[in-house]
Amino acid sequence: MKTIANLFWLAIFVAGICNAQQIDVRGNATVIYKEKLTPELRNEAIEKARLKAVENYFAQGGEAETENFDKNIDAIEKNISRFTSDPEILSDKDDAAAKRFTVVVRVQLNVARLRNTIKSTSAVASGSGEKSKLLFVSNSSVWQESFVNVAEESVCAEL
Repeated sequence: MKTIANLFWLAIFVAGICNAQQIDVRGNATVIYKEKLTPELRNEAIEKARLKAVENYFAQGGEAETENFDKNIDAIEKNISRFTSDPEILSDKDDAAAKRFTVVVRVQLNVARLRNTIKSTSAVASGSGEKSKLLFVSNSSVWQESFVNVAEESVCAEL
């Protein structure tokens, strides 16, 4: 019975690790409209919030991650539904006086797919980067001369 319980907890642990490739992130967006809020504008705000959620994920990673996002923003924006799923509207507010609609969403971010896309568009993957040039500098002859001089001085000092 104890073995079955251990196997059960192991299965839950492994399932949690495997699911780590999808995480929940939040994003918000605001759209301004002229006459009235249309379903198209509402969907546009949700799409912008999804993109903002991806941006927030990269911002947590620091400068290099944010730079990767900035370099790939067009590809991510075009295929936002491939990288985020299950958008859940946490809040939405239509300010009719200011003609402004704000929405906050939580989405599941497919981190594995996102990382693969970024890797495939990187300079390293495409081979378009400049080849690195290695320069080896050796000062061994100077070191040997100074060692010999020190050795000669110490021998002379002992005499």
